[in-house]
Amino acid sequence: MSKQAFILMSALCGAVAAPAAAQEWEGGVIGVTAEHEWLRSDTQYSSILALPIGPIPSGRFSEQDVALGAVAGYRWQSGSLVLGAEADAAVSLGGSGSGPGPFYAIDPKWHGSLRAVAGVSLNRALVFATVGVAKGSFTFRHEPGVPLTRVTHSEDPTGLVLGGGIEFAAGQFHPRLEYRHVRYQRTTTMVDTISYYDRVTADSLRLNLLYRF
Repeated sequence: MSKQAFILMSALCGAVAAPAAAQEWEGGVIGVTAEHEWLRSDTQYSSILALPIGPIPSGRFSEQDVALGAVAGYRWQSGSLVLGAEADAAVSLGGSGSGPGPFYAIDPKWHGSLRAVAGVSLNRALVFATVGVAKGSFTFRHEPGVPLTRVTHSEDPTGLVLGGGIEFAAGQFHPRLEYRHVRYQRTTTMVDTISYYDRVTADSLRLNLLYRF
């Protein structure tokens, strides 16, 4: 290894190992987020006449989605313990999916959450967990080809969000990698004699760039 490479590696290691400032994580944060989301919708149906009309599929529909959004929050730090609250919202850019039949689809519109955050500071890295309430907007399409049972409807379910990740301090800018799982409440829509039941769950991998002020 050359002398110059050794000096460069030593400097980088020293920067990573250097202790963070006393209040490295405290204060307000605002930033942008990009995410890849894996959606699943469990769909069922029933008829009050006990006679299904048309080949309505039941099962699990899956879709992958890309979304862009914003996040804001505030954190308090006491030693290595960091506590905070955050809110975020993102708009879907579209994706692709597959499901129990060609007559069912889910189209995500937007989603957001209000969460508590708790983490431990490890020098210039923050390892954290988060929990809170999520809200989403989806359009469901049930179209078995029979006019009486064809329906497209929109729902805005709430749900529970859990997640965690790691954040790095680079001055005022904080890049963050995060995983989240959301389980939304089941929605029910009735058209004529047919009831449609949909429950959406979502897993997402998020890349955030935060600015601390």
